[in-house]
Amino acid sequence: MPCRRDIISSSSQSHAESRRARFTKIAPTGYFLEANDHDGLTRYLQNQGWIDSTETVMDLSPAGDGNMNCTLRVKTHERTFILKQSRPWVEKYPEIAAPLDRAIQEGAFYEVVGSQPSLARMMPQLLAVNRESRMLMLTDLGKASDFTGLYSGDILTGDAVDSLGRYLSTLHTVELRSDCRQGFVNRDMRHLNHRHIFDLPLAQTGPGVNLDHLTKGLAVEAAQRRSDVEFCQAVKRLGEVYLQDGKALLHGDFYPGSWVKTDKELYVIDPEFCFMGPPEFDLGVLLAHLRLSNQPQWVRMRVTEAYMMDSSFNKDLAAQFSGVAVMRRLLGVAQLPLQATVAQKRAWLDESRNLVCGRNNWEMIVCGD
Repeated sequence: MPCRRDIISSSSQSHAESRRARFTKIAPTGYFLEANDHDGLTRYLQNQGWIDSTETVMDLSPAGDGNMNCTLRVKTHERTFILKQSRPWVEKYPEIAAPLDRAIQEGAFYEVVGSQPSLARMMPQLLAVNRESRMLMLTDLGKASDFTGLYSGDILTGDAVDSLGRYLSTLHTVELRSDCRQGFVNRDMRHLNHRHIFDLPLAQTGPGVNLDHLTKGLAVEAAQRRSDVEFCQAVKRLGEVYLQDGKALLHGDFYPGSWVKTDKELYVIDPEFCFMGPPEFDLGVLLAHLRLSNQPQWVRMRVTEAYMMDSSFNKDLAAQFSGVAVMRRLLGVAQLPLQATVAQKRAWLDESRNLVCGRNNWEMIVCGD
């Protein structure tokens, strides 16, 4: 009789083979990135000219959480670098389909904004792209961690707050030629994000998450929000604004999981959701996460000062997007490591409604207690 370890190993191998088959069906000439294929990856990298004929892969290890993509740190006897491959599913939730070319879109973002020195020094450097395998080769930032510790009580430093605000401000004012702008429509990824931000959290059937398993009593709170016609209609209208093409290049997922820190630097990563849209969305998402992580008032005020918005910036719209971002993180699939009771989540959901449905809400999200 096979032992439990053999059964688990066989099951894992079966899942890996199934994923490889799914990828190969769509990208028949592409290489499928796997953490146990040192020899195959060496041949692939040598064939691409990304390493020379004397360089071999010595070690492969996960780089970060890998929620959306397969991301590995590659170590050879000469250096380390990062490989990132997108597949036609979400890596953490393979049952959720996702656009296959999102890594290529991310590579295009790095290429364009890499020409801006103030942005380039806050991002990994793009070393190579292989469209056939939907693969990026990026510089290794070294020992780094994301900012999700904010949800457990960490407080942003003043320097970090300034860096985040200036990054968005600079990004949103990058000027692109009209033909280049067309390369950042990113319609498929935008529709995926739209579904998980504006649709599923308020769907009557729910997003497929057992909310009471996360926080007892949260399912009742969710039901109340889903039956709130005014709130649901307002969220729907904001979703329509989100889907419209806009004037600014956005990061598209600007939250603590997309910021990483080393001993000396702060970096912004994972711009696969980038698109030409309303700048208010990015800043609204940032403010929502400062709220959900209980950052003090001075942090929210300082980041908006660092952003240096122009006269066309719609503060009410940013506050409304912030309200939606709060709601989706409490009721949607993409949950956060929040240390919060149902009473705290109820208060956040009430604030979310006020932000989405009210007027003159900028002071509430920036200066509120």
